[in-house]
Amino acid sequence: MTDRANEDFRWDGGRRSLDLIATIGNRPTSAPVERLPTPRRLAQWLRDAGLTGRDAATTAAVTDADLAHFVGLREALYRLVRAARAGGAPEASDVALVNDAAAVQVRPPQMRAAARALVRAAPPADGPRDALALVARDAIELLTGDDAAHIGVCAADDCELFFVDPSGRRRFCSAAACGTRTRVAAHRARRRTDHPDAAT
Repeated sequence: MTDRANEDFRWDGGRRSLDLIATIGNRPTSAPVERLPTPRRLAQWLRDAGLTGRDAATTAAVTDADLAHFVGLREALYRLVRAARAGGAPEASDVALVNDAAAVQVRPPQMRAAARALVRAAPPADGPRDALALVARDAIELLTGDDAAHIGVCAADDCELFFVDPSGRRRFCSAAACGTRTRVAAHRARRRTDHPDAAT
């Protein structure tokens, strides 16, 4: 049985493409957590990511086929990011999958007024396939740009979430979650070593 908190979406990556990869939790363990088990959950992720509208029609528009496309993109991105971090060659099939997803034509970026400044607004998605294209384009920008050299991975043993870390000093995807849990586990391990007869 999984911890309910592990089913929550994670937004620690700093990029939409990395946040999509994070829709599997506890990936390195024998009990990974699938955070996109149904089209309804994918619809929620798309809304929370700001990729689609929040009305009921958005939820109804997400199909099993859309879910399969997003899961396929997620796994391709996971392998591509791992290869980029290791300095290895990417799989041609993964590159082709991301390129195909990104090829869907979506409306161009827009701008909106924020206080007294203009800020760039992401192009609105008309549906799941448009949203898929936006995530794929974000991945292409990430993996072919300067930030590719700054992709970090969480240091927690049971986590493998990626994040953009230009400083090179970040250890955990979340200091409050994995950081705290790792420190508590290390403290308990030291207590067991120093006081083997102490109750846990």
